[in-house]
Amino acid sequence: MNASAIALVLSVVALGVAVYPRDDPKTTARKTNRVDRIVALERRVADLSAEVATWRARADHGAHENNPSLPSLRVDGENATEDRGNVPGDPRATPGKSENSALAAIVDDAVDRKTRQVMEEIRIKANKKPDIAVFAKMLELTPEQRRETEQVVADGQRRVHEALNIPTASGANLMDELVDIVAKGIAEPGKDHGLARLFGKITTENIPGTNTTYAAQIESVKAEMRSTFRQSWSKKQYEEYEQWRVDPTEVANVKDSPNVALMQRITDRAREFGAKTPESKER
Repeated sequence: MNASAIALVLSVVALGVAVYPRDDPKTTARKTNRVDRIVALERRVADLSAEVATWRARADHGAHENNPSLPSLRVDGENATEDRGNVPGDPRATPGKSENSALAAIVDDAVDRKTRQVMEEIRIKANKKPDIAVFAKMLELTPEQRRETEQVVADGQRRVHEALNIPTASGANLMDELVDIVAKGIAEPGKDHGLARLFGKITTENIPGTNTTYAAQIESVKAEMRSTFRQSWSKKQYEEYEQWRVDPTEVANVKDSPNVALMQRITDRAREFGAKTPESKER
């Protein structure tokens, strides 16, 4: 089973907000994602700019405390200028210039490192299906928080599976349909095997005996997961998570995840439909 097929499985199994209808699910989701990315990037740039200014101010202040005769480095847009102040002797002279240049180089190096750090964070957070190791590192989860988070994610994924396994009013099993649709997609890519029709059932049909759709039930599972995260993590950790906008059921490679067995089931079913998976080629 290739990586793209696995990603499709995880995306479909996650469901929830992505398929739960709002005013206009397709256009709203696209617009929201674009706006969120732009806002997040602007926020990062603003934070970086503020930090650069702080670094400059601290460096300049520290230099003058150690040597009041050093010229002050002022930042005006992209141009750095020197404020010589009351320098004894020739007012155009620049005593301590080499020291000031070295100081500016240190500040510039620190700014460059911070810039690379921020850009790397933006790159990592572009992935909305992160591995648990990356997820825990970015949110600075403690070992205990990570263990609890893995349990919450695995349990949430199981509850999503359970919801999809509840027979519809007509007796259909949505999980069985999901497996067949994805397996057929692997065996015969590029064809419509009924995924949109399945989404329609999930978002419109109520779970028998309730007034709750399958999608709403899945979203309630995710809401409980997010509530647990909020209680277990620090305010800063949870705010970082919200900014990242990761679906709580899409954190990958968690211990005891039911998605492992699901992917194996889909792979086996794909072989039945004639897919040439790496495993079947060896036989």
